[in-house]
Amino acid sequence: MKKATAVYIISPKENKVLLAIKQKFVGVGKRFPYGGKIKNGETREQCTVRETKEESGGIEIKEEDLIPIAVVNFYRGKSLDTAKPFFKVLFYVCEQWKGFASDTEEMKDPKWYDFDDLPVTELKDGDEIILSKILKKEMFIGNLFFHEESEQLFHYEIGSITDPYDLVL
Repeated sequence: MKKATAVYIISPKENKVLLAIKQKFVGVGKRFPYGGKIKNGETREQCTVRETKEESGGIEIKEEDLIPIAVVNFYRGKSLDTAKPFFKVLFYVCEQWKGFASDTEEMKDPKWYDFDDLPVTELKDGDEIILSKILKKEMFIGNLFFHEESEQLFHYEIGSITDPYDLVL
């Protein structure tokens, strides 16, 4: 199973979240936070900082400003019995950053969205569930199951937690 991180950059004063359209890999054409796979020898936080800078074209965040909020296991299969894990993602929230987002090779059209007016039709199936909990700053562990052919979410499990040390990749 591949391990990755993702960060929702939010402006708490304005109740807005930054999302951009994915141009490569999983979820092409859908809006996502910044993030990606952890490289060998890299910490989760280092990965998140690196991926944010690379994918945003100019946003800089610091490791100490990352707030761990969720771990989600993503599965593919035709049923719960046949589903195999393919990604495990540690999600962060970051409320402090420098710079501005622009189009890059991996992400384009970055936009700020009001918490109450999210682009639901532009999100990958299942992301509305994740994002709604994260924007409320509810820590959780989740399992999302996608059909291997249609990529449609067919089942999910969400469990609340209170200790960030439970968020282990």
